[in-house]
Amino acid sequence: MINAYLDPASGSAIISAVAAGTAGVGVAARTMRAKLRLKKRSAEVTEGAGAGGDETVEPTQ
Repeated sequence: MINAYLDPASGSAIISAVAAGTAGVGVAARTMRAKLRLKKRSAEVTEGAGAGGDETVEPTQ
């Protein structure tokens, strides 16, 4: 059995590291999701342009 002593500063550093890692993963996921949405939208706009590009869209009411 290993007995280890963690003083309050060590425990605080560990909690801070875990919180920072969690926040980093959240920001990375949010950024990747935004990039995928942007890529999807640009693909839809490119596909919807058509060959001539002179198609008109009537507004719906």
